[in-house]
Amino acid sequence: MPVVGHPATATKSDRLLPTLLPHLRMPTVADNDREFPLMSLLLIPIGIALNFLIGSLAKALNLPIFLDSVGTVLAAVLGGPVVGGITGLLGVLSLSAFAPAAVVWSLQAATIGVVTGLLARFGWFRGVKRIVVSTLVIIVLSVALSATISYLVFGGFDGYGISVVRAALVESGLSLPASIAITSTVAELIDKSISVALPMVVIGLMSDRFLNKFSNGPRLRDLQGRRDVSASDADMNTTDDPMVQDPAVQPAPGTRESQPGGYGSYGSYDDTEKG
Repeated sequence: MPVVGHPATATKSDRLLPTLLPHLRMPTVADNDREFPLMSLLLIPIGIALNFLIGSLAKALNLPIFLDSVGTVLAAVLGGPVVGGITGLLGVLSLSAFAPAAVVWSLQAATIGVVTGLLARFGWFRGVKRIVVSTLVIIVLSVALSATISYLVFGGFDGYGISVVRAALVESGLSLPASIAITSTVAELIDKSISVALPMVVIGLMSDRFLNKFSNGPRLRDLQGRRDVSASDADMNTTDDPMVQDPAVQPAPGTRESQPGGYGSYGSYDDTEKG
Protein backbone atom coordinates (compact mmCIF):
# COMPACT_ATOMS: atom_id res chain seq x y z
CA MET A 1 0.00 0.00 0.00
CA PRO A 2 1.52 3.42 -0.92
CA VAL A 3 2.40 5.57 2.06
CA VAL A 4 1.07 9.15 2.05
CA GLY A 5 3.91 11.65 1.97
CA HIS A 6 6.43 9.07 0.74
CA PRO A 7 8.68 10.47 -2.06
CA ALA A 8 7.48 7.72 -4.37
CA THR A 9 3.86 8.90 -4.07
CA ALA A 10 4.61 12.63 -4.47
CA THR A 11 2.90 14.22 -7.46
CA LYS A 12 4.49 16.65 -9.86
CA SER A 13 2.68 19.57 -8.20
CA ASP A 14 3.93 18.45 -4.78
CA ARG A 15 7.50 18.64 -6.02
CA LEU A 16 6.99 21.95 -7.85
CA LEU A 17 5.27 23.84 -5.02
CA PRO A 18 8.28 23.98 -2.65
CA THR A 19 10.33 25.38 -5.54
CA LEU A 20 7.90 28.21 -6.27
CA LEU A 21 6.93 29.20 -2.73
CA PRO A 22 10.24 30.94 -1.85
CA HIS A 23 9.82 33.18 -4.90
CA LEU A 24 6.26 34.23 -4.02
CA ARG A 25 7.06 35.88 -0.71
CA MET A 26 8.14 39.47 -0.08
CA PRO A 27 11.94 39.79 -0.10
CA THR A 28 13.75 40.70 3.11
CA VAL A 29 17.13 42.14 3.91
CA ALA A 30 18.07 38.84 5.57
CA ASP A 31 17.77 37.05 2.24
CA ASN A 32 20.31 39.20 0.44
CA ASP A 33 22.14 42.40 1.27
CA ARG A 34 21.02 43.85 -2.07
CA GLU A 35 17.30 43.31 -1.38
CA PHE A 36 15.44 46.25 0.14
CA PRO A 37 11.70 45.76 0.76
CA LEU A 38 11.12 49.54 0.80
CA MET A 39 12.32 49.92 -2.78
CA SER A 40 10.08 47.06 -3.88
CA LEU A 41 7.09 48.51 -2.04
CA LEU A 42 7.63 51.90 -3.67
CA LEU A 43 7.16 50.22 -7.03
CA ILE A 44 3.49 49.53 -6.23
CA PRO A 45 2.21 53.16 -6.21
CA ILE A 46 4.50 54.03 -9.13
CA GLY A 47 3.16 51.10 -11.15
CA ILE A 48 -0.45 51.91 -10.28
CA ALA A 49 0.06 55.53 -11.36
CA LEU A 50 1.58 54.45 -14.68
CA ASN A 51 -1.26 51.99 -15.32
CA PHE A 52 -3.85 54.64 -14.56
CA LEU A 53 -2.30 57.43 -16.64
CA ILE A 54 -1.37 55.40 -19.73
CA GLY A 55 -4.50 53.23 -19.58
CA SER A 56 -6.79 56.25 -19.24
CA LEU A 57 -5.07 57.93 -22.18
CA ALA A 58 -5.54 54.85 -24.37
CA LYS A 59 -9.23 54.64 -23.45
CA ALA A 60 -9.76 58.37 -23.98
CA LEU A 61 -8.27 58.07 -27.47
CA ASN A 62 -10.48 55.00 -28.06
CA LEU A 63 -7.47 52.92 -29.07
CA PRO A 64 -7.98 49.20 -29.79
CA ILE A 65 -5.27 48.42 -27.20
CA PHE A 66 -5.30 48.98 -23.46
CA LEU A 67 -1.74 49.91 -22.32
CA ASP A 68 -2.77 49.50 -18.69
CA SER A 69 -0.07 46.94 -17.85
CA VAL A 70 3.10 49.01 -18.29
CA GLY A 71 3.35 49.77 -14.58
CA THR A 72 2.50 46.18 -13.66
CA VAL A 73 5.30 44.78 -15.82
CA LEU A 74 7.80 47.32 -14.49
CA ALA A 75 6.91 46.54 -10.88
CA ALA A 76 6.90 42.78 -11.46
CA VAL A 77 10.24 42.64 -13.27
CA LEU A 78 11.98 44.72 -10.61
CA GLY A 79 10.07 43.73 -7.47
CA GLY A 80 9.00 40.13 -8.06
CA PRO A 81 5.68 38.26 -8.28
CA VAL A 82 4.08 39.59 -5.09
CA VAL A 83 4.77 43.22 -5.97
CA GLY A 84 3.64 42.61 -9.55
CA GLY A 85 0.42 40.90 -8.51
CA ILE A 86 -0.52 43.64 -6.04
CA THR A 87 0.27 46.36 -8.58
CA GLY A 88 -1.87 44.71 -11.25
CA LEU A 89 -4.79 44.14 -8.89
CA LEU A 90 -4.83 47.63 -7.38
CA GLY A 91 -4.15 49.24 -10.74
CA VAL A 92 -7.36 47.83 -12.22
CA LEU A 93 -9.31 48.64 -9.07
CA SER A 94 -8.20 52.28 -9.39
CA LEU A 95 -9.50 52.35 -12.96
CA SER A 96 -12.80 50.80 -11.82
CA ALA A 97 -13.47 53.92 -9.75
CA PHE A 98 -14.43 55.59 -13.05
CA ALA A 99 -15.57 52.42 -14.85
CA PRO A 100 -17.03 49.94 -12.32
CA ALA A 101 -17.34 47.19 -14.91
CA ALA A 102 -13.55 47.16 -15.28
CA VAL A 103 -13.18 45.43 -11.90
CA VAL A 104 -13.55 42.03 -13.58
CA TRP A 105 -10.20 42.59 -15.32
CA SER A 106 -8.40 42.59 -11.96
CA LEU A 107 -7.97 38.80 -12.21
CA GLN A 108 -6.12 39.13 -15.52
CA ALA A 109 -3.98 42.01 -14.28
CA ALA A 110 -2.97 40.24 -11.06
CA THR A 111 -2.18 37.02 -12.91
CA ILE A 112 0.03 38.85 -15.41
CA GLY A 113 1.84 40.56 -12.55
CA VAL A 114 2.54 37.29 -10.73
CA VAL A 115 3.64 35.40 -13.85
CA THR A 116 5.85 38.28 -15.01
CA GLY A 117 7.47 38.49 -11.58
CA LEU A 118 8.16 34.75 -11.57
CA LEU A 119 9.69 34.89 -15.04
CA ALA A 120 11.98 37.70 -13.90
CA ARG A 121 12.81 35.91 -10.65
CA PHE A 122 13.99 32.86 -12.63
CA GLY A 123 16.11 34.97 -14.98
CA TRP A 124 13.81 35.05 -18.01
CA PHE A 125 14.26 38.80 -18.52
CA ARG A 126 18.03 38.49 -18.85
CA GLY A 127 19.08 38.92 -22.47
CA VAL A 128 17.09 39.66 -25.62
CA LYS A 129 16.17 36.05 -26.47
CA ARG A 130 14.75 35.36 -23.03
CA ILE A 131 12.84 38.65 -23.03
CA VAL A 132 11.21 37.66 -26.33
CA VAL A 133 10.21 34.28 -24.89
CA SER A 134 8.82 35.89 -21.73
CA THR A 135 6.87 38.40 -23.81
CA LEU A 136 5.30 35.59 -25.82
CA VAL A 137 4.31 33.79 -22.61
CA ILE A 138 2.66 36.97 -21.32
CA ILE A 139 0.86 37.49 -24.64
CA VAL A 140 -0.53 33.94 -24.74
CA LEU A 141 -1.69 34.21 -21.12
CA SER A 142 -3.28 37.61 -21.76
CA VAL A 143 -5.11 36.39 -24.87
CA ALA A 144 -6.57 33.42 -23.01
CA LEU A 145 -7.74 35.49 -20.05
CA SER A 146 -8.92 38.47 -22.09
CA ALA A 147 -10.95 36.41 -24.55
CA THR A 148 -12.52 34.32 -21.79
CA ILE A 149 -13.53 37.29 -19.64
CA SER A 150 -14.78 39.28 -22.62
CA TYR A 151 -16.96 36.43 -23.86
CA LEU A 152 -18.35 35.22 -20.51
CA VAL A 153 -18.85 38.60 -18.81
CA PHE A 154 -19.48 41.10 -21.60
CA GLY A 155 -20.72 38.89 -24.41
CA GLY A 156 -17.74 39.90 -26.53
CA PHE A 157 -18.38 43.66 -26.44
CA ASP A 158 -16.61 45.17 -23.43
CA GLY A 159 -16.80 48.86 -24.33
CA TYR A 160 -13.18 49.27 -25.44
CA GLY A 161 -12.10 50.29 -28.94
CA ILE A 162 -11.58 46.66 -29.83
CA SER A 163 -15.34 46.08 -29.61
CA VAL A 164 -15.85 48.13 -32.78
CA VAL A 165 -13.55 45.79 -34.69
CA ARG A 166 -15.34 42.75 -33.28
CA ALA A 167 -18.70 44.12 -34.31
CA ALA A 168 -17.41 44.64 -37.85
CA LEU A 169 -16.12 41.06 -38.03
CA VAL A 170 -19.42 39.67 -36.76
CA GLU A 171 -21.29 41.83 -39.28
CA SER A 172 -19.14 40.39 -42.05
CA GLY A 173 -20.32 36.90 -41.16
CA LEU A 174 -17.60 35.70 -38.77
CA SER A 175 -18.79 33.95 -35.62
CA LEU A 176 -18.59 35.80 -32.33
CA PRO A 177 -16.07 33.39 -30.66
CA ALA A 178 -13.81 33.58 -33.73
CA SER A 179 -14.07 37.38 -33.77
CA ILE A 180 -13.15 37.54 -30.09
CA ALA A 181 -10.20 35.20 -30.57
CA ILE A 182 -8.81 37.12 -33.55
CA THR A 183 -9.22 40.59 -32.06
CA SER A 184 -7.90 39.53 -28.65
CA THR A 185 -4.82 37.98 -30.23
CA VAL A 186 -4.00 41.02 -32.36
CA ALA A 187 -4.75 43.51 -29.58
CA GLU A 188 -2.79 41.66 -26.90
CA LEU A 189 0.13 41.07 -29.27
CA ILE A 190 0.52 44.81 -29.76
CA ASP A 191 -0.49 45.82 -26.25
CA LYS A 192 1.75 43.44 -24.29
CA SER A 193 4.70 43.93 -26.64
CA ILE A 194 4.60 47.65 -25.86
CA SER A 195 3.89 46.99 -22.18
CA VAL A 196 7.05 44.89 -21.91
CA ALA A 197 9.26 46.98 -24.22
CA LEU A 198 8.75 50.27 -22.35
CA PRO A 199 9.78 48.90 -18.91
CA MET A 200 12.78 47.14 -20.50
CA VAL A 201 13.95 50.45 -21.93
CA VAL A 202 13.61 52.11 -18.51
CA ILE A 203 15.43 49.25 -16.76
CA GLY A 204 18.15 49.27 -19.41
CA LEU A 205 18.90 52.91 -18.56
CA MET A 206 19.35 52.17 -14.85
CA SER A 207 22.83 51.96 -13.39
CA ASP A 208 23.97 48.71 -11.79
CA ARG A 209 24.05 50.32 -8.36
CA PHE A 210 20.45 51.55 -8.59
CA LEU A 211 19.20 48.35 -10.20
CA ASN A 212 20.64 46.24 -7.40
CA LYS A 213 18.43 48.00 -4.88
CA PHE A 214 15.46 46.00 -6.18
CA SER A 215 14.68 42.37 -5.46
CA ASN A 216 15.24 41.16 -9.01
CA GLY A 217 18.05 43.60 -9.79
CA PRO A 218 20.91 41.07 -9.74
CA ARG A 219 18.94 38.89 -12.16
CA LEU A 220 18.75 41.66 -14.78
CA ARG A 221 22.42 42.51 -15.19
CA ASP A 222 22.54 41.48 -18.85
CA LEU A 223 20.31 44.46 -19.59
CA GLN A 224 23.09 46.84 -18.54
CA GLY A 225 25.39 48.62 -20.97
CA ARG A 226 29.07 47.78 -21.05
CA ARG A 227 29.94 51.28 -19.89
CA ASP A 228 28.47 50.65 -16.43
CA VAL A 229 30.20 47.28 -16.17
CA SER A 230 33.55 48.73 -17.25
CA ALA A 231 33.23 51.50 -14.69
CA SER A 232 32.46 48.96 -11.98
CA ASP A 233 35.46 46.87 -12.97
CA ALA A 234 37.69 49.93 -12.86
CA ASP A 235 36.49 50.77 -9.37
CA MET A 236 37.17 47.22 -8.21
CA ASN A 237 40.72 47.33 -9.59
CA THR A 238 41.66 50.42 -7.59
CA THR A 239 42.57 50.26 -3.93
CA ASP A 240 44.16 52.42 -1.27
CA ASP A 241 46.13 49.54 0.18
CA PRO A 242 49.87 50.42 -0.07
CA MET A 243 50.74 46.72 -0.13
CA VAL A 244 48.86 46.44 -3.45
CA GLN A 245 49.82 49.78 -5.01
CA ASP A 246 53.54 49.89 -4.17
CA PRO A 247 55.61 46.97 -5.48
CA ALA A 248 58.47 47.99 -3.21
CA VAL A 249 56.64 46.83 -0.12
CA GLN A 250 55.52 43.48 -1.55
CA PRO A 251 56.86 40.37 0.27
CA ALA A 252 60.10 39.05 -1.17
CA PRO A 253 59.78 35.83 -3.19
CA GLY A 254 60.48 32.67 -1.23
CA THR A 255 59.66 34.16 2.18
CA ARG A 256 57.02 32.75 4.51
CA GLU A 257 54.78 35.77 3.91
CA SER A 258 54.70 35.24 0.14
CA GLN A 259 53.61 31.62 0.41
CA PRO A 260 49.94 30.48 0.48
CA GLY A 261 48.74 30.44 4.07
CA GLY A 262 51.64 32.67 5.16
CA TYR A 263 51.41 34.70 8.31
CA GLY A 264 51.95 38.11 6.69
CA SER A 265 49.41 40.92 6.27
CA TYR A 266 47.17 38.83 4.00
CA GLY A 267 47.95 35.35 5.29
CA SER A 268 46.97 33.23 8.27
CA TYR A 269 49.09 31.81 11.01
CA ASP A 270 49.12 28.03 11.25
CA ASP A 271 49.29 27.10 14.89
CA THR A 272 50.44 23.58 14.03
CA GLU A 273 53.78 24.94 12.78
CA LYS A 274 54.58 26.86 15.97
CA GLY A 275 57.56 25.54 17.89
